Amino acid sequence: MKNNYSFLKDDLALMEIRKHKWLRSEKERKEVGFATAALEWINKFGEDWLRSRYEQEKSEDFFAEKRNFRRFNCRLPLEIRINNKKAKGISTDINLFALSCTADVAINEKEQIEATIDFSKVNDKFIRPKFQFSSRAMRVTRINANKSDEKCKLVIPFDEKTRDFLRCNLDVLSGLSKG
Repeated sequence: MKNNYSFLKDDLALMEIRKHKWLRSEKERKEVGFATAALEWINKFGEDWLRSRYEQEKSEDFFAEKRNFRRFNCRLPLEIRINNKKAKGISTDINLFALSCTADVAINEKEQIEATIDFSKVNDKFIRPKFQFSSRAMRVTRINANKSDEKCKLVIPFDEKTRDFLRCNLDVLSGLSKG
């Protein structure tokens, strides 16, 4: 691969690699190592995935669904609560497994989080304009090394209730990208 992009430093690429690892392990009926799955995914799908991601970032659509990766490129307001401390955030990507976002709070990996996604400014078709769920931060990256600035990027995996909610609203989500 001629590309110098580091897939292993990209939260969303890591999620795709983990899904690939799981699918390969299921298919072979034995555990496939992460390194094997990562190399295979990067060689087979990496360039197409990266191209798709750059196309999404350039898109004028509020939601841009890419069926190959079942991701919605979106910017939705979030409220994150950790140990009774509230913080504001904004989503960068949503798929049926997790939410990738930036937040104005210092978070440790695996710390318990209560997040509220605010759909109210997007569309009145949602049954629940604000949706709350609890999870643990899966991957946390500090944006600035400056300790006074607590901004970070994180991935928050969804629980089954949240996945069901998103599955039930896929038509509304994909309708937003069209219109």
